Amino acid sequence: MDELERIIQWARDLIAIESLSGEEQKIADYIYAQVQEMNVSSYKQENNVVAYRTVGSTSCLIFNVHMDTVKATHNWMYNPLALVEEEGRLYGLGISDEKISIAILLSLLQDLPESSCDVYVCFVTEEETTGAGSKRFVEHFLEETNYSSVACVLTEPTNASYLEIGHRGRILCTFQASGPGGHASRPEKTVNPVHTLFALFKYYESFVAELPHDDALGKSTIAAPTTITASGSTNAIPSVATATVDIRTTRVTHQLVHDKLSLVPEIIQLSQRPPSVTDVHEPIVHLAKELGVTDIRYATGGDDSIFFTQKGIPCIVFGAGSLERIHQADEYCEVRNIIPTKRFYASLLQRYA
Repeated sequence: MDELERIIQWARDLIAIESLSGEEQKIADYIYAQVQEMNVSSYKQENNVVAYRTVGSTSCLIFNVHMDTVKATHNWMYNPLALVEEEGRLYGLGISDEKISIAILLSLLQDLPESSCDVYVCFVTEEETTGAGSKRFVEHFLEETNYSSVACVLTEPTNASYLEIGHRGRILCTFQASGPGGHASRPEKTVNPVHTLFALFKYYESFVAELPHDDALGKSTIAAPTTITASGSTNAIPSVATATVDIRTTRVTHQLVHDKLSLVPEIIQLSQRPPSVTDVHEPIVHLAKELGVTDIRYATGGDDSIFFTQKGIPCIVFGAGSLERIHQADEYCEVRNIIPTKRFYASLLQRYA
């Protein structure tokens, strides 16, 4: 079995293991068993799997990949839990986000090149939800090590063609409004809490639209609502309505938006993940450019890089997956991206110091 065939076989095995966010034990056990057969050290941290090689260096390069996926939508043409290879593409749930990256990193560990720096590969949980896996890894890593130079490579999908060095923040809030309820034949006699919510949405859409622009991360945006539910029946005005709103923020706006929303009485739940930016002059960014990846971008969505950058660890994002197909039916990645991505990772490791 050649290098590419072996990576695809790993991907096939990984796709067959359902690994919804928070339910990663089976896939973690599989990865841990694979890593234990290789010439690297490893340990489990709850359901995180960490493989590492130390050479007594004061510098370290981390590769971070998440094991969890979102749920499959209902309109797949293929079985989402059975890898299909067709016309140069691999199809399967989570193949781009990020099971192809897991397979590539297993191959990298199997053929680990010589390097002057230490290397950690962390397979983490819950990226699609809370980010708890990466947060847990970073805290433990910093407690147990004392490197003078550390950088991280996140393997999120970038079509193996460009580098991301930052992303917008996210504030997710749950609004709830209430009213006396009433019969649907007499709407003028009551207050509809759904109308109350939409008046709030209109206000905050205007508020976000006026926020200042960030030179790197661009504009803040609001999706209002992303979900909405109401009590009652088809012939009744609801007494309670609940909705979620997703706001994407920048370095300029994140704290401002959070502070404003924290004072809103109709918000019953508020969670946040701040924006993350790695300076374009960081050595890991320069190294990626020297290796031929000169297209530098900032993501509109989010990833786990914030857990590293807020601790002073610069992050770059580069992966084989196809970004335009993630979280959709018939998710796929291009086979042609697989080996170049592995080569890029190996070159980073060999030259990082």
